[in-house]
Amino acid sequence: MIRLLLFIFSLGPFAAFACDADPPPIALEFLKAKHVLFGQAISKVFAKDSLTYTVKFSVEKHFKKGISLPETLTFTLPTAGEITGRYSSCDFDVTLGQRWLLYTYERKGILTFSYYGSNSKPLDSLEAIPVQEANILQLGYTIDYRNILFDRTVFTNPSAIDYVGPSPNIQLANLLLHIESKKYGLTGQFNYENFIASIDSMGNITELSIPNRRVKPTYYQVYDVQAIVWAPLKEFSFLQHDLLQALKASTGQWEPARFMGKAVNSQVHFQVHIDDKGKMTILIFY
Repeated sequence: MIRLLLFIFSLGPFAAFACDADPPPIALEFLKAKHVLFGQAISKVFAKDSLTYTVKFSVEKHFKKGISLPETLTFTLPTAGEITGRYSSCDFDVTLGQRWLLYTYERKGILTFSYYGSNSKPLDSLEAIPVQEANILQLGYTIDYRNILFDRTVFTNPSAIDYVGPSPNIQLANLLLHIESKKYGLTGQFNYENFIASIDSMGNITELSIPNRRVKPTYYQVYDVQAIVWAPLKEFSFLQHDLLQALKASTGQWEPARFMGKAVNSQVHFQVHIDDKGKMTILIFY
C-alpha cells in the first residue's frame, strides 16, 4: 500500500475542493465559458437580508465572440462574511468601480462566475492581463480541443472543466488470466507494475508503456494544457513483456475521455497488482 500511495503522489496533485483548487488551464476554461470578457463593476445593490448582492458590469471587451455580445452583464453573488458574519473559504467580493477579467458560466440556468478555482480575477486594466493568458485569449475560436492530450493527473479539479477520463469497456484483468505468476518466480510475494496508456478519441490505444521511474518526467504542452510525459522503460522482464502484450489487446475496448461531452485524446495511469497467491487485479488511477 505504501508503494501504491507513493506512485499516486508522484503522478500529480489530487482533485481538490473547488474553493481550494488552482485555476484550470486557461484554454480549457475559455472553451467552457459562455462569455470571457473584461469589464468594470458599475453598480452594486445588496438584497434586503444582505446575504447576496447584485453587481452589474459594463463590458469593455469580449474575448469570446458569438451571436450575442451584451454591453452589460449582471450577476447575483453571495455577500462576503465580513458583512454577513457567515465566513466561508469561498468568500470573495466585487468592489464598485473595480475592473475584472471574467470567465462566466451558467449554473442551473443562471449566469455567474467565481474567483476561486477559476481564472476570473480583478485587474487594473487590459494591459495587466498576464502575457501568456493574453496570448491564449487572442487565439479565440482557433483553440482546438482535438490538439490537446488530456491528462487528469495535472487537473486539480477535473469536474470544474467538465472532464471525464477514459475507462475500459471490458474487465482488463480478464486479459491476464492466462498469465501464471509462478512461471515468473513470484509465488508467495506481492508485486505490481505501473502502466500508462494513450487513448485516442475513438477508444484505441495508440501507445502503452511502463514508465521508467528512474528518469525525471517532463511535460507535453499545447496552449497552457500540460500532460506528464514519463520516459518508457526500454528493457523488460518476462513478466512485464507478457503483461504489455496482453493489455494491448484492449485497444478499441475503451470509452474515450470526454471534455464537455466530446471525445478527446487522453492518457490514463494504472497498475497491475499481483497478490501473494498470484491473483491479478487492476487499479485505474486517472
